[in-house]
Amino acid sequence: EDQLLGYYQCLLKGYALLDTEQASRIVLSLGESCMERLEEDREESRESEESRESGESSAKETEIRRYMAAASEKIGEFEEAAHICEEMLKLEEDEEKREELYCKTAMLYEECGQNGKAGDICVQGIKEISDSEELRVMHIWMLYEDASVDRAFCAQMTEEYVRQMPGLQENEDFQKLRFTYMPEDEG
Repeated sequence: EDQLLGYYQCLLKGYALLDTEQASRIVLSLGESCMERLEEDREESRESEESRESGESSAKETEIRRYMAAASEKIGEFEEAAHICEEMLKLEEDEEKREELYCKTAMLYEECGQNGKAGDICVQGIKEISDSEELRVMHIWMLYEDASVDRAFCAQMTEEYVRQMPGLQENEDFQKLRFTYMPEDEG
């Protein structure tokens, strides 16, 4: 049983290297098969009350989901890729990787036109990772890029983030944002 999962994972990694739509669809199919195997393994271990491999299982699941998210993104299924990234957030414990996942998830939601959801993901990430400059800058960019958001609100959020994190003004991306959207602030 574990050999079958290993075989699927090996195929998954190979197809992930190919840069075609067909290969991406195969990655998604193999990923689903891997996820089914992992779930079956979890149920078997629950029945036998063996949970020593849960960390290893989570690592495998995260890796499989990472390949599936990338494949979904390659074929333009941004919303599905974002959902997969949200599932990965439930498994990932490393703060740096969580920050990357928050940024990726927000970017994917923005890509499929769900700006509100993208902003919510940024805010959720900022609440969890209070020292994240990247999430703050991304959120401000998203606010300014969205024509339906009042510029006064954008400025208010920018001021709030700078108040929370004064070093944000030194961030290169923040300076680009300021140059692009707040030219009156120059000098």
